Amino acid sequence: MKALPFPCIRPAQDRVLEALPQMGGILRGNDALRDAIADGLMLKDPGAAYYVYECSGEPGRVTGVVAICPVGVLAGDGATPADAAAAARTIAELKVQPRPVTLVYEASPVMDIILGAAKEGASLYAVTDPAGITHRVWEVKREDAVAAMVDAISEVRDGEVTRAVRDSSASDGSPIHSGDVMGIIAGSIDVVGSDVKQVTLDCINHMQEEEEGDALTILAGEELSDEAFQEIVDAIEEAQPDLEIDAHRGEQPLYPVIFSIE
Repeated sequence: MKALPFPCIRPAQDRVLEALPQMGGILRGNDALRDAIADGLMLKDPGAAYYVYECSGEPGRVTGVVAICPVGVLAGDGATPADAAAAARTIAELKVQPRPVTLVYEASPVMDIILGAAKEGASLYAVTDPAGITHRVWEVKREDAVAAMVDAISEVRDGEVTRAVRDSSASDGSPIHSGDVMGIIAGSIDVVGSDVKQVTLDCINHMQEEEEGDALTILAGEELSDEAFQEIVDAIEEAQPDLEIDAHRGEQPLYPVIFSIE
């Protein structure tokens, strides 16, 4: 899926509580939106960015990414020609997309780390609504962070290695026992073993056999020692000498190794 950064039109940080009750009127037409920008109530970010959105309260916490997608991505259940035509007319008039469309992506520890890093900074907004739900937004505009998010959301193939906490089955139906090391590729448990290094190597070899990539980014989890991580990197270099490796400590919990190939 292609999801890209964009220049956002949003409430001024120091006037967000003033702007929120007026959003219906502001988004009624292009003139109203222009007036709000001229007044300083709304502002347009000068460059493209991603925005991390979090809402927290009862019953829990949800984090997502605000981005733009080609309309072809949205073709799916529930969309009718009338819906599409109405949305197109609104966008043509306002020159903005005033209503969000919610999509989902497969669980990705790489993405979790990127979002976690973004949320360590100061938020643009932190507003609690009358229902007690707190809404926070962070801007991601640094070039390296934007590039990392583009890669994580797009066609980059990722994988992770973790230990099973209960008995289950792999993608081919073979048994998995509690404590086994699992290699997960694009959400599918494709490799099962007893050794983190071997399972990691088997996953990467399998992915390279399916579609050869040029670069590997690999992150060590908090439970993996520097020595063990270096042994894994050395084994990958020996097995895949043409693969450029970018190795870092991610310190993620639960996953001794996560990686992506592009």
